Amino acid sequence: MFTDNYHNTLTLIDYMSPERLQFHNLRQHPARLNTQETAWYLGFATTEIPHLAKARLLKPLGNPNRCTTKFYATVRLRRLREDEPWLNKASETIFKFWQLFNEEKNKKRK
Repeated sequence: MFTDNYHNTLTLIDYMSPERLQFHNLRQHPARLNTQETAWYLGFATTEIPHLAKARLLKPLGNPNRCTTKFYATVRLRRLREDEPWLNKASETIFKFWQLFNEEKNKKRK
């Protein structure tokens, strides 16, 4: 639950896009999900999914080219989202990415 100066109480749903809310309300998800749907399903940002794939924590279906749409198997994502050690490792990977990104950005400012 979130609060701010303008509203009494806001829920996470208040911050979700209509598309994301509709996705989460599906009774059954498609067999394969694109990058954005994968991010919604796992609770990561869309921009973080390629970093998880680069770290080999996620593997797209098939052997896609660098510039093509990547799809991920829902059956595998279901197992991963319930695997606390994997979630911890994925979160740490993202934290480290942003730490290095910010350090490089600060070096360029000096």
